[in-house]
Amino acid sequence: MSRPQHEVDEWRALKKITVCGEAPRPAHTWIECQLSDPVAEYIREKRFREPTPIQSQGLPMACSGRDLMCAFSSPPLSFSRGPY
Repeated sequence: MSRPQHEVDEWRALKKITVCGEAPRPAHTWIECQLSDPVAEYIREKRFREPTPIQSQGLPMACSGRDLMCAFSSPPLSFSRGPY
């Protein structure tokens, strides 16, 4: 879903997410993340309802092939740069 930039900016401010440079818009649902079948199946098996804020912003960045550095105290699903 393509949200207007002001909505993206408001969401990032609310979730305390900072991005540098041009960053993809966050994905608010797992479907918007467009994950590979194995990753999507894992998420379904674990019954994760929706991405955490760091996943919402980080997964679109990682899937676009960009370098990514995230800091969060205790994410329920970790990921690294690579093919998804």
